[in-house]
Amino acid sequence: MKVRIELEMYPGDWMEIDPRDLYDDQLVSLADRLQQGTVRLEELNETWWSLWDLTLPPRPIRVVNLP
Repeated sequence: MKVRIELEMYPGDWMEIDPRDLYDDQLVSLADRLQQGTVRLEELNETWWSLWDLTLPPRPIRVVNLP
Protein backbone atom coordinates (compact mmCIF):
# COMPACT_ATOMS: atom_id res chain seq x y z
CA MET A 1 0.00 0.00 0.00
CA LYS A 2 1.41 3.38 -1.04
CA VAL A 3 0.63 6.32 1.21
CA ARG A 4 1.54 9.95 1.60
CA ILE A 5 1.92 11.64 4.98
CA GLU A 6 0.58 15.20 5.11
CA LEU A 7 0.98 17.88 7.77
CA GLU A 8 -1.59 20.62 8.31
CA MET A 9 0.48 23.79 7.91
CA TYR A 10 -2.51 26.12 8.36
CA PRO A 11 -6.17 25.24 8.91
CA GLY A 12 -7.27 23.39 5.78
CA ASP A 13 -3.82 23.66 4.11
CA TRP A 14 -2.13 20.25 3.96
CA MET A 15 1.42 19.65 2.73
CA GLU A 16 3.21 16.38 2.02
CA ILE A 17 5.96 15.79 4.57
CA ASP A 18 8.73 13.24 4.93
CA PRO A 19 8.21 11.06 8.04
CA ARG A 20 11.88 11.67 8.90
CA ASP A 21 11.01 15.34 9.49
CA LEU A 22 8.25 14.69 12.05
CA TYR A 23 8.94 14.10 15.75
CA ASP A 24 6.86 13.03 18.72
CA ASP A 25 7.07 14.41 22.26
CA GLN A 26 10.05 12.11 22.96
CA LEU A 27 11.96 13.50 19.93
CA VAL A 28 11.69 10.22 18.01
CA SER A 29 10.92 10.61 14.31
CA LEU A 30 7.79 9.20 12.74
CA ALA A 31 10.00 7.23 10.35
CA ASP A 32 11.72 5.54 13.31
CA ARG A 33 8.37 4.82 14.99
CA LEU A 34 7.05 3.24 11.78
CA GLN A 35 10.21 1.16 11.35
CA GLN A 36 10.07 -0.02 14.98
CA GLY A 37 6.38 -0.83 14.64
CA THR A 38 5.39 1.32 17.64
CA VAL A 39 2.79 3.23 15.56
CA ARG A 40 0.42 2.04 12.84
CA LEU A 41 -0.48 4.00 9.72
CA GLU A 42 -4.19 3.38 10.33
CA GLU A 43 -4.00 5.19 13.67
CA LEU A 44 -2.02 8.27 12.61
CA ASN A 45 -4.82 10.46 11.26
CA GLU A 46 -5.35 13.51 13.45
CA THR A 47 -2.35 12.78 15.67
CA TRP A 48 -0.05 15.71 16.43
CA TRP A 49 3.63 15.79 15.48
CA SER A 50 6.37 18.41 15.55
CA LEU A 51 8.54 19.45 12.64
CA TRP A 52 12.31 19.29 12.83
CA ASP A 53 12.05 22.95 13.91
CA LEU A 54 10.97 22.36 17.50
CA THR A 55 10.29 26.06 18.06
CA LEU A 56 7.03 25.60 16.13
CA PRO A 57 4.00 24.02 17.85
CA PRO A 58 2.98 20.44 16.95
CA ARG A 59 0.46 20.07 14.12
CA PRO A 60 -1.97 17.35 13.04
CA ILE A 61 -1.04 14.88 10.31
CA ARG A 62 -3.07 12.64 8.03
CA VAL A 63 -2.35 9.58 5.92
CA VAL A 64 -3.51 9.70 2.30
CA ASN A 65 -3.81 6.38 0.43
CA LEU A 66 -2.45 6.56 -3.10
CA PRO A 67 -3.74 4.50 -6.04
